[in-house]
Amino acid sequence: MRYCENCKVFVKPEGGFSVFWFIVLMIPFVLFLWLIYLFYYLNKGDLCPMCGSKTLKYKPIETPQQEAYDNWLHREKVKLSENILRIKPPTIKLKYCSYCGDRIKVVLEYCSYCGAKQ
Repeated sequence: MRYCENCKVFVKPEGGFSVFWFIVLMIPFVLFLWLIYLFYYLNKGDLCPMCGSKTLKYKPIETPQQEAYDNWLHREKVKLSENILRIKPPTIKLKYCSYCGDRIKVVLEYCSYCGAKQ
């Protein structure tokens, strides 16, 4: 209880800290800070840690091991493509069914279309 000098009585204070209004009032402030950070992050660019310049470029690091691996991989791909070109597809010997005239494999005893014995 507190004494109100206006009313000249003891009263129970109302209000105080409200979590709801705290959150509602903090949202614009937090968004403003995030916008400032976003602006800073997008404008800072890539800086060199040694000299602070913004002249950095993305360039892959070439090492002797990487170059040797790339050469080996290229040779293997060439060998594979040459081997694929040399492979001939298997030939399937066909004959005609004596009953219906459909083409069937030579090794079959029965026609796969009409079922007649060959």
